[in-house]
Amino acid sequence: MAALAGLDLEVVGHLVVALFVPTWLGALAICRYGRIEQRWAVADRSR
Repeated sequence: MAALAGLDLEVVGHLVVALFVPTWLGALAICRYGRIEQRWAVADRSR
């Protein structure tokens, strides 16, 4: 518990943001350029 008390929450916050931003940008790129919706879409067989 002493190690947790010594953590600087500002640094922890920056680390969270530093991990979130590239993860979000990667997910956005995969969705936009990887055509995930077309690959996983169920074919419309009613026609």
